[in-house]
Amino acid sequence: KTLEKIGFAWDSNAEVWQNRFKQLVEYKVLFGDCAVPSSYTLNPQLAIWVKCQRRQYIRFLEGKQSSMSRERNKTLSALGFVWKIQLNSSKDKKE
Repeated sequence: KTLEKIGFAWDSNAEVWQNRFKQLVEYKVLFGDCAVPSSYTLNPQLAIWVKCQRRQYIRFLEGKQSSMSRERNKTLSALGFVWKIQLNSSKDKKE
């Protein structure tokens, strides 16, 4: 309990996921959607994380080992996460 009081993360993967999700929320506030372009230079780590969430979701649907869970899927979907990207999207202007 002492470690928790000073902010020790028992599950660093879950903490990273929560931090990136918070960044996605901030992105949505700025741009009005969750369609983070892969070339998003203001936060390239967020762009990579978003791409990873899409890959993990596909693995989840295929029944393969995945870091995606029903809870994470619902959380992302409720925010308006874009599960399928459209090529040649005008969203690439958000660099």
